[in-house]
Amino acid sequence: MAEAASAFTGVTMLLVNDTRLANIDEATLGRYVKSNDILEYDADGYFESLQAAVDNSNVNAEVVVTAHIFDEAVSISTGVRLRGAKAGQDARLRTTSSGETLLTQTLSVHASGVQIDGFSMAPAIGPAIQADLGDIVGVTVKNNFIDGGSGAISLQRALSATIVQNLIQNIAGPAIDVGDDAGTPDVADDVRTVAVIENNEVVNSTFGIRGYMSFSLVANNEVRDFPGAGGAAVSGQLLDTNVESNMLTGYGSSPGILLTGAPNRALTTNTVFKCNDLSGNQIGVRADASQTSLAGVAVSSNNVSGNVIGAVNDATATTLDAAFNWWGCPVGPGNAGCDSTAGFVDASAPLSAVSDCSGCFQDVDCDDGAQCNGAETCDIGNNLCLPGTPLSCGATGSDADCNTGSCQEGTGCVLTPVGDGTLCDDGVACSVPASCSAGSCVNGGNGDADGDLVCQIDDNCPNQANPDQADADMDGIGDACDSAMGFLNVDRASIKGGFGSPTGKIVVKGSFSVDPASGESFDAGGTVTATIIEGNGQVFAISFPPAECTTKKGKTNCRTADKKIKAKFKPNKKEQGTFKYKLQFRKQSITGPFSDPLTVRIEHSNGLTRQGSFDVCPLTGFTLICK
Repeated sequence: MAEAASAFTGVTMLLVNDTRLANIDEATLGRYVKSNDILEYDADGYFESLQAAVDNSNVNAEVVVTAHIFDEAVSISTGVRLRGAKAGQDARLRTTSSGETLLTQTLSVHASGVQIDGFSMAPAIGPAIQADLGDIVGVTVKNNFIDGGSGAISLQRALSATIVQNLIQNIAGPAIDVGDDAGTPDVADDVRTVAVIENNEVVNSTFGIRGYMSFSLVANNEVRDFPGAGGAAVSGQLLDTNVESNMLTGYGSSPGILLTGAPNRALTTNTVFKCNDLSGNQIGVRADASQTSLAGVAVSSNNVSGNVIGAVNDATATTLDAAFNWWGCPVGPGNAGCDSTAGFVDASAPLSAVSDCSGCFQDVDCDDGAQCNGAETCDIGNNLCLPGTPLSCGATGSDADCNTGSCQEGTGCVLTPVGDGTLCDDGVACSVPASCSAGSCVNGGNGDADGDLVCQIDDNCPNQANPDQADADMDGIGDACDSAMGFLNVDRASIKGGFGSPTGKIVVKGSFSVDPASGESFDAGGTVTATIIEGNGQVFAISFPPAECTTKKGKTNCRTADKKIKAKFKPNKKEQGTFKYKLQFRKQSITGPFSDPLTVRIEHSNGLTRQGSFDVCPLTGFTLICK
C-alpha cells in the first residue's frame, strides 16, 4: 500500500455492499480493502476513473463521486446508483457555482434501474445523459444541473423513466426528451416511455419537454424564456397523459404547447392539459395541421393570457376542446383583454377569474392520469372531484384461484401465477382435487371430456354425459352407456311444447324383449319407471308404484292418479318374449326448444332395465318428431 495522499481527488471507492467510503485514512482503507474485496483502486484508495468505478460495481451498488471535473464519456451497463457531490439537493435551489461533480462528456445509460443524482453537466456536443440502446426500465434522473449543449436528458429508448428536480438551461435542442420510434414504419421497434416528469426548471432551451410517451405525468415544471422560433415548451405525441400545473412562459416566437403528428407515431390522444399557466408565448396552445385527430384531447382550467394568440388549431377536420379556461378577461376570446383563438377551437364556458384549480368544471379536470385507480369524475353542482373505482384485476373462471392480479401504470392488469400445486376449483366433481399449473386450473382426474361435471376417473360413463351417474344394475357402468342394460326399440316419438301452459304432450312407442329363462318378467308387481331425455338435456320421468299399475292377461297398464300420464305394456303375440309399449304424457307444462337425439329408458324394480334412442328427429314447428 502506498503512502496516504494529503488530498483525496477522483471517484470514491465503490464498495459492493453499498457502504460509502470517503476521506479515510490509509489504515481504515486497508481494512475495507481486505473485508470488501475492492477490485480496482489507485494508491489513494480511489478508482482512477468514473468508468472504472461503474465497471466494477454490482446491481444497486452506490458509486459516490467527489466534487471534481471528469472529462470522460461514461457508459453504464449495470443498474448502479450514481451519486454526485450534490446528491439529494434540488438543482433548482442549490448553489451550483462550487462543490459540484462536473461531467463534460455524455453519460450513456444502457441498463435498467440506473439512478443519476446530484451532478453538474456541460457536454460540448451531444446530450448530457442519453439512453440510446435497448429497451430499459426504471431510469431515474434527479437533482442535476445541465448547462449548454445540443441536448440535456435524452431517454429515447427508456420504457419507463422518472425525471425530477433538475435545472436545465441554454440547450440548443430538447432539454428533456423521452420515447422514440427508431425512425422506421415498424411499430415493433417503437418506444413509448411511461414517464414521470416533475418539478424541473428549463430555461432558454429550444424544446423544453418533448416526447413520445403514454400513461405519463408532466407536472409542476417551469419551462421559460426561449426567444427563438421553431421550438416549444411542451411538445410531442402524448397518449393517455396528464400535463398539469406547469408554468410555460416566454416562448416569444414559439408555442407554449405544440401538438404535432409525426411519421410512424400515434397521434396525441386521451391527453389532458389542465391547470397550466401559459403566458408570454407566441401561441399558448397550438394543434398543428399534422395532428389530424384530437380524440380525447382536452385543454381545461388553464390560465391562457398575455400570449400573442391564445390557441390555434390548424387541423381543419377536428375541433380543439378548450372549454373552461381563463383567457385574460371574464368573457373569453374575442373580447377586449382576452387572448384570441384561431381555427376550430371550442373556447366555451370561459372562466370568469384566474384558475387556481381548487374546483372542477368537467370530468377531465379531475383526471389524475393514472389508469389503476379508475376514472375520476366531477360533481359539477359542487365543483368537487370524486374518486374513480380502482381497476379490478384478476383471472376469471376456474383460473381465478391460480393467479393474483395487480394493476401497473402503463401496462394495466398483470396476472402473476400462484405456486404450482395450489388447490383450485374448476367446477368439476372429482375424488382428486384440481390444482394450479402455470396459472391454469388443471383437473386432477384427467378432465371432463363429456361435459357432465364429473371427472374422467370417477365418471361411470366417461364419454357420454350422465350427470346423475345412474347405474340401475349397479355394475359400475353408467346406464347411459351400459350395453348390458338391454336394448329398447324406439319406433316413434314426439314431444310438443306447451310454452309454460299445461298443454305439452309426449308420446313414445316401441318394443323391448325379456328373457324369462334369466328370471326377467314385466308386470304390476313392482315399480315401473319411464324416463325420456331430449338432446338439450331436458329430462321427463315418471315412476308408477304398484298401486298405479294393473296386470291382466299379461298386459300391464299404469297411470297416475290425475290420469295425465299413462304407460301400456302388452306382449307381442307374433314374437315370443317381446313387449310393445306406449308412453303418454298429457297436459304437461313443458317448454322447448327440443333437440335430438331422444333417449328412452324403461326400468322395473325387479332389476330389468332397457334403454334405446332415436338419433335423428326433425323439428316441425315446436314439435320434435321421431319416426
